[in-house]
Amino acid sequence: AGECVTNAEVCLTHCLNLLGEGDQSMAACSKAVNQMLALCKALQSLAAQRSPLTPIQAKICIEACKQCADACKEHIEHHAECKACLEACNDCAEQCGKIAA
Repeated sequence: AGECVTNAEVCLTHCLNLLGEGDQSMAACSKAVNQMLALCKALQSLAAQRSPLTPIQAKICIEACKQCADACKEHIEHHAECKACLEACNDCAEQCGKIAA
């Protein structure tokens, strides 16, 4: 989740910069990344606490990571930030699958 959060922060900043320049094609990507960030940050916190809720949150993160990866997918040819985020999301979803309830 940590690697996913790091790459997503970079991707979100990139999306917001482009949106600020008027590039509305990044709107869906930025929303998906922002949503995933909230959930994966919560997963990090729960895991650090060894919370019994971690497996439940991991299951939710799988879906958030998949949605984020799907949103980033259409931009990977033009934006390295989106490609890195997609790859991190796919890895995070795979790792979350190992602990999800």
